Amino acid sequence: MILEDYYLDRIMEVGEKRGFQVDIFVSRSEDLSCELDGDSLDSFQEDRSFGIGVRVLKEGKVGFAYSTEEEVDVIYRAMENLIPDRYTSIPEPSKDMPDPKGIFHREVLDIGEEDLLEDLNTMRDILKEGGITVTGGAVERSYLYNRVLNSKGLDVEE
Repeated sequence: MILEDYYLDRIMEVGEKRGFQVDIFVSRSEDLSCELDGDSLDSFQEDRSFGIGVRVLKEGKVGFAYSTEEEVDVIYRAMENLIPDRYTSIPEPSKDMPDPKGIFHREVLDIGEEDLLEDLNTMRDILKEGGITVTGGAVERSYLYNRVLNSKGLDVEE
């Protein structure tokens, strides 16, 4: 599940209450894969990652913090890491920003371990039936989610 909007709203609220402009980047990924070594199952692996970066600006100073935990405290670390930087700015939302909606098929998330293993075995069997020596192979399901929002009203995700 995507980071709860409550946490993002809370990070924005804390920063703005203290007079900061706030920029938030959220990234989440899930990978599920199985591999053959020769014609035998070699590995089955599931990886998940999450990251949130928070940048704050105030009076010509910028601060940044990053966390792999879904937490509100990342905003406090960003506010403590201020350094002078008069060149950084928070981007304004643009009306010509592309809309990536419609390119993601949620059914991908329903592909489970059994499905991947079955697909891998089917591909191996088809090759063997065709007289091909199987030296290896792999099947993978990947999901990547990114979201950028800021205190100027930008809120885009893909």
